[in-house]
Amino acid sequence: MSLVPGATPLSESGLSESEQSRLLDALSLPVWVADREGRLLYGNRAWQAAAGPEATPGTPFVQALHPDDRAGLLRLWGAEEHGAPPLQHTGRLRRADGSYATCRFEVQPLSRLPGEAPAWMGHAAELGAPLRETPPSTPTEAQRRLRELQERHHFSMQAASDVIWDCQLRSGHIVWNAALETLFGHPFTETTEAWWRGQVHPEDRARVEDSLRAIQDSNDATWEAEYRFRRADGQYADVLDRAFVLRDAGGLSVRMIGAMQDLTERKAAEARLRDQEAHLRLATRSADVGIWDYDPVGNVLRWDARTKALFGLAPDADVTYQESFVLGLHPDDRAATEAAVALALAPDGPAAYDIEYRTIGHGDGVVRWVDARGRAFFDQGVAVRFIGTVLDITERKHTEEELRLLNAALEQRVQERTAELLRTNAELRRSNMELERFAYITSHDLQEPLRTVASFVNLLELRYGHLFDDRARLYIGMALKGTERMKVLVEDVLTFSRMSGSRPAAQAIRAGIPLQEALDRLGQRLTETGAQVSFGDLPTVRGDGPQLAQLFQNLIGNALKFVAPGTAPRVQVAATREDGMWHFTVADNGIGIEPEYLQHVFELFKRLHTRDHYEGTGLGLSICQKIVEQQGGQIWVKSQLGQGSTFHFTLPAG
Repeated sequence: MSLVPGATPLSESGLSESEQSRLLDALSLPVWVADREGRLLYGNRAWQAAAGPEATPGTPFVQALHPDDRAGLLRLWGAEEHGAPPLQHTGRLRRADGSYATCRFEVQPLSRLPGEAPAWMGHAAELGAPLRETPPSTPTEAQRRLRELQERHHFSMQAASDVIWDCQLRSGHIVWNAALETLFGHPFTETTEAWWRGQVHPEDRARVEDSLRAIQDSNDATWEAEYRFRRADGQYADVLDRAFVLRDAGGLSVRMIGAMQDLTERKAAEARLRDQEAHLRLATRSADVGIWDYDPVGNVLRWDARTKALFGLAPDADVTYQESFVLGLHPDDRAATEAAVALALAPDGPAAYDIEYRTIGHGDGVVRWVDARGRAFFDQGVAVRFIGTVLDITERKHTEEELRLLNAALEQRVQERTAELLRTNAELRRSNMELERFAYITSHDLQEPLRTVASFVNLLELRYGHLFDDRARLYIGMALKGTERMKVLVEDVLTFSRMSGSRPAAQAIRAGIPLQEALDRLGQRLTETGAQVSFGDLPTVRGDGPQLAQLFQNLIGNALKFVAPGTAPRVQVAATREDGMWHFTVADNGIGIEPEYLQHVFELFKRLHTRDHYEGTGLGLSICQKIVEQQGGQIWVKSQLGQGSTFHFTLPAG
């Protein structure tokens, strides 16, 4: 039998018309042939099953189409006269039961022999099953029909998506369609049977060969096998091979014609599905999740063992929607849960289902909390399936309740402590105000008697100094120094008490102005000590001018005081920008501070040296800390003994 247009005569083909018909009937693809006027000449079994018994040879082909789709296909017939290539058309094909299916038709002109009218061959994509062909009425008709069948066979083989093959069993010669290259990369149209056997996976070869021998030795007409077939790139594809066997008059197998389908994607999808199912089973078992499936149309409910356990049922218990589910809900949660189900099953509802409810075990009476989630699936607006999961959240709910009670108790305790703290703070503020007022009054009132003592001691020395001996003059000098120290102490206490009062309004000020004011106050000491204070262009900050002057005066005054004998003090003032703050440093070349005392230098009345060596009240750095913190900054010191000290403080940028 020829597989190309321009068929050989019937006597040379070796294939009867019935065998030609069996060949096309074996195809799952609906195939038909019509003449130039559109009359149906042939339809294989797949066509008959799809289009129904009315689509018989001699009837207009378009009668099988929907009336609205016929004109479009009729226009294709005239195109052949202009040399049109194979054409495609989408239309609705009437099924045997009277309904319509949307199909994709491919129509192409057949090769014509001299003197014959043109004909068209077509096939419809993925339509049903087979049908019979009307036998020819005359020998001339039979010969013409044979040529047409040969052409149909050729076009059907080339149009099919599966690999179609035709094997002569005696010679081992096999003819393949183009799909052999399309699917598997082998650029052959003809091979030997030995070549085909060589492409079968070695592990499958013996089994496949045994099945072939068995079918050829039996009276069976069809053969089927799954095996692995080697592609041109050396990889193997999973295939399903089906064929029917042709026998001679003596019943011997002489020919096999078949179709090979690539199952690789399907096998991979099945493997992925198996893996997903295994993972789902493992996940549900690991997560202790139950699965449910409800058919709203048939009112059929299916639960797995875990779901049944959450409703207090045995694994083998039968379940129903009303008895098992609805009556198993806690009475307080029943209405809300049924409403959520109804909403999910409503055609205009969200389809999704997510709710927490309580169950009361049918067999054990135990109350359990459940987190249920699912989704409804619809067909033409009717819910046909409702599936989802349930998770036991009883322990979580108990924990949440315990946490709620603890939070309530904690909130009550916080409120009580807050009220107590407010009372304490009010008392503390009142006490601080009284203490500040006391310190201010005390310091202010102490200054008058100190001035009186100092005045009379000075007067005593002035008027009667010539009568005193050296010891008396020493005593008078010590009294004057004592009153002076007391005066400085009272002034520092008064300054500190003012710092503890209300915070002064901050304003933008160039830091160089209060620094210069501090240097003016220290002018005499700077001269006496030969000190040098250097600074550049200092930035604008937000703060209180007088307090910043006091800050610089105290820090630079310390640098002038705590210096090694015979050493001229050197002080460097600088500032750098850090985000929204200015970072100031006041570095000196003084005696430094031992590391263990660094954290104590800002404490009230903390002195690291005796008055015999370095005078002072122990309030200067405490005042500095108070000033910086009131401006919204921080202050700290870095120092090493014998290597000077660097005081750091930050102030808001102006």
